[in-house]
Amino acid sequence: MKEALSFTEAGKRIFEGTVQDITEEKLNRQKVVTNEVRIRGILKSQTNYLIRVDLEGNYSYCNEKFSRDFEWIFPDKNPIGKPALSSVKESSHSKLMEIFHRCNAQPHVVIQAEIEKVQKNGGEKYTFWDFICLTDSEGRPVEVQGVGIDITDRVEAERKLLESNERFELVTKATSDAIYDWNCKTGKILWSINYSKLFGYSHEAPENIDSWVANVHPEDRDIVNDLSNILIGTTNFWKTEYRYRKINGEYAHVLEKGTIIRNDLGEAVRMVGALQDITDRKEAMQKLVRSEARHKGIIESQTNYMIRIDMAGNYSYCNEKFIQDFNWIYGKRNFIGEDSMLSVMDYHHERLKEVAQECLSNPGKVFQVEVDKPGINNT
Repeated sequence: MKEALSFTEAGKRIFEGTVQDITEEKLNRQKVVTNEVRIRGILKSQTNYLIRVDLEGNYSYCNEKFSRDFEWIFPDKNPIGKPALSSVKESSHSKLMEIFHRCNAQPHVVIQAEIEKVQKNGGEKYTFWDFICLTDSEGRPVEVQGVGIDITDRVEAERKLLESNERFELVTKATSDAIYDWNCKTGKILWSINYSKLFGYSHEAPENIDSWVANVHPEDRDIVNDLSNILIGTTNFWKTEYRYRKINGEYAHVLEKGTIIRNDLGEAVRMVGALQDITDRKEAMQKLVRSEARHKGIIESQTNYMIRIDMAGNYSYCNEKFIQDFNWIYGKRNFIGEDSMLSVMDYHHERLKEVAQECLSNPGKVFQVEVDKPGINNT
């Protein structure tokens, strides 16, 4: 609101004017300046990219983050007025041009896209963008604005994960073992398809440590304490044998080997390993032990002599009958490693050496010979 002012002196007007209250206008201007400073500060501190591209495809604005990452492309280190395609990998040129056409055809519609940018080291910088066309007061396109983020780390992580999964699948195909990947923090366990093949479970693979323990034979569950001690210790390798229940209720003998992965604090965060079904091997070993026990019993009960002599001519085995009859020669019951000729009469030494040589020259062939041994009464 304006007010008229008039000053007179001695009936004569000496000043005339108006006064206007501009307090609100002044405050509004200060707010505008403050907002502009705030916006510039926000744009400057952005970790995202912010650009605008004119209708000719040249940069008209780039925030500080974008300039820092891509100014090396431009000789004068100033992207303004330079082609937007100059910072984009050639493989993404056609994609970016198509996006600009779509933006101009659909003002105020956000279009998202992944764009590969060039890296100073010659690699790729993967970015994700929201593009939108800005218009003038009459709705005509004037610029395309883009807000982008650097997703290189995410893309590389996804690529490594994919490669890791591919390796996991290849290893799974190359072995019959049940391979697992256990997250020690969440307790989640991932199993290869061989788990179902080994133990018969279709969609019931244990998802956590408790469901795994439930299938371990009750007499073998001490391994849980052993594993707990390993996890809180410093050892990074785990190996054990136990019985594991199959879907038909029978127990398979398994050999488990695992590698523990720890963080910088030494805490176990992950464990990768494999379960191998060794039931056949275990049963074969038990049969062998029983067979050896039977044969040993037969040998020990023999009334005949049974010996083995090594290449140096020393005893490597003697059955009980031989030990009983000739231990007096050596003064002890265990004369393994002693000279076999001490228990042979002198006049048969040469003949026995000849027979030994014939045996060595004809493996598998049986040779018979009479050999006189000394008697305890020197007969």
